[in-house]
Amino acid sequence: MAVNFIKVTFRRTGIRNVYVDNGRNVIESELYSARDFAFLLNDNYKVLTGEYENIKVNYFHYADETPDFTLSTAVESLKFYSELFGRYPYDTYTLAETELNAGGMEFPSIVYISSTVSGDEREEVIAHETAHQWWYGAVGSDNLNEAWQDEGLTEFSTLLYMESKHGNEYYVKRISDAYRSYNMFKDITLKVNPDAKFNMNKNASEYMSDYEYVNVTYVKGLLMFDTIYNLNKDKTLKALKRYYNNCAYKIATADDLIESFESQRFNIGGIIKNWINGDTIMLTF
Repeated sequence: MAVNFIKVTFRRTGIRNVYVDNGRNVIESELYSARDFAFLLNDNYKVLTGEYENIKVNYFHYADETPDFTLSTAVESLKFYSELFGRYPYDTYTLAETELNAGGMEFPSIVYISSTVSGDEREEVIAHETAHQWWYGAVGSDNLNEAWQDEGLTEFSTLLYMESKHGNEYYVKRISDAYRSYNMFKDITLKVNPDAKFNMNKNASEYMSDYEYVNVTYVKGLLMFDTIYNLNKDKTLKALKRYYNNCAYKIATADDLIESFESQRFNIGGIIKNWINGDTIMLTF
């Protein structure tokens, strides 16, 4: 069916309707409590469908050689994060394979998965984009000035999922790789600018390259949450559950995150602020 018109509204319902109006094919879609909206059109899509606790999981694909694996990873990661942080916030979850330079891209209730990723990389991309349904989709933050708050936490959440599937050795290796990557970036930067400060609360326009942005927001963010986790795993997970429950559908600040930890009598506000402000520079593993 050729689509001539798409109507999008944001209401508290999951109703989807397709009809003809004055000769136009109309798709009407509604999504509640959404920060933005995205869609893809492709005549070649095939669809696989799964379910987790009455949440419908759709996978639209055209080139994936292991679509069942992709769908099962989506369902399993949805289950994992729901049990770890709190229930997934929408009635449906959709993955759509597409041509994309990055591995994936997140939107509320739908994520894009690049047709170029496969194997372990595809599994991790799916887990990462699914985690964004909690950290960005539900709990918002200032992603222009504090991108670490969703990307760093999403990287950490992804690693927890991958550890659940592949064991602690996988976790340890990925953290070791992250330390190696960040310290290499730090050493290169200090050679060029000995006074460089690796603060995580920079505006996106201040990053000199994608290399700097990734290492400061994704990699350093992951290492910060890993450091906190290793201080007290139980309190970290309880704090993140509180963070999700208290801040869903809001724009959370770093102070909201700190409050979630301190509510567990886990007083690490100073540690978090040191990482954010760039005072934590030398990292070892």
